[in-house]
Amino acid sequence: MPLPPALAAKLSKRGIITPKQKPEPPVKKQDFKGLTACPNKSNVYHECNLWCETHWKGVATPDPVYQRKIQKMLTKYPLPMNWTDIFDKGW
Repeated sequence: MPLPPALAAKLSKRGIITPKQKPEPPVKKQDFKGLTACPNKSNVYHECNLWCETHWKGVATPDPVYQRKIQKMLTKYPLPMNWTDIFDKGW
């Protein structure tokens, strides 16, 4: 049960109790988890940090050789009608 305001003021004047201080706002932690271009996102022991953010920050696009191989594979083995071809930026 909290002290009445008058009693709390008297006790804080005498130095018996310290006046309530406003709590400091929580420091926002940067969340590096889930950087899409980081190749280590499948490693459960890897936590992305500032280095990952600066090194892997670009949007990954497949190189032309990879795209040609994918197109060749898709002509030979087409996807089912209800499937969609999506490039995974992390690999």
